[in-house]
Amino acid sequence: MPSLDPRTIILVSMVIYVLLAMAMVLFSASLKHQRGPGYWALGTSGWALFSLLLFLRDILPDWLTIVVANQGLVASLCLVAQGLALLLGGRPPLAFHLAVSVVNLAGFLYFTYMLPSFSGRVVVFSLAIIVLGAEMARRLLPLRQRPNDPTRLLVLLTLLTCILAFSLRIALTLLDGGQGLLQDRVVNVVFLVFFPMSVVALIFSLLGLAASRFARQKDEANDNLAEVNAELARTNADQAETNSQLQEALDSVKTLSGLLPICANCKKIRDDRGYWLRIEAYLQEHTGADFTHSICPACAQELYGDFIKSRTVG
Repeated sequence: MPSLDPRTIILVSMVIYVLLAMAMVLFSASLKHQRGPGYWALGTSGWALFSLLLFLRDILPDWLTIVVANQGLVASLCLVAQGLALLLGGRPPLAFHLAVSVVNLAGFLYFTYMLPSFSGRVVVFSLAIIVLGAEMARRLLPLRQRPNDPTRLLVLLTLLTCILAFSLRIALTLLDGGQGLLQDRVVNVVFLVFFPMSVVALIFSLLGLAASRFARQKDEANDNLAEVNAELARTNADQAETNSQLQEALDSVKTLSGLLPICANCKKIRDDRGYWLRIEAYLQEHTGADFTHSICPACAQELYGDFIKSRTVG
């Protein structure tokens, strides 16, 4: 039975990455308000591009198919990690990702030109993936923050599986040795098959996490909208009650307007029925006002002048 050709596996992986990148572009376009999926689309596109360079190993120069290709794969995972940080509401650790990329680049330059070693390059690349995976897993902890979110647990389990697999790859590579990625060896074939599978599992688990957060945010927005509508309804009810009270107060207020027929001598006022009423009775009937009687100084002098004068002299 013929064994799997590593170059063929890389080619199939590249096709998978292209299809995955196209799906991610469509998904990120449907969730424009979430910045994370856009970084995942860039990351999967990077995996497709740099897998092409791996496919051209031994055809193009080593600096392109070894150094640039593996550095690009690590940088693509950094983009995915930044997208996860943004999705979870945190700040992308740009300095940390830059440090990992620089260390990975230095390691590949050293084990490609200064001390050529396939095993050394495998260790450097695997350590970079492990460190980035651990940083992503840390952001998903503790799980008690979202106990009812299975997608969060799925992403975490996928990351932990990748960390364990790349740790195992380091051990197997150091034990098995090997001189190149395209050698038809069991360790190479297993890794080349596992890596795209892990990428697909990671991306789909991240998509599930994004969809779950979107649904939760939508439910929270609907709940907030319902609270606002309820508060608005209460406000409208209170306003309607206040308006009713004001209308009742206005209805109880009686006003006088127009020309009032009044007697030039006795000052009685004629009402709508033709009756002549004293001014006090007319105003009380039409305005609801009550009267108390007194006497002004001028009238007191006119009516009781002699009495007032005698009291003053006495």
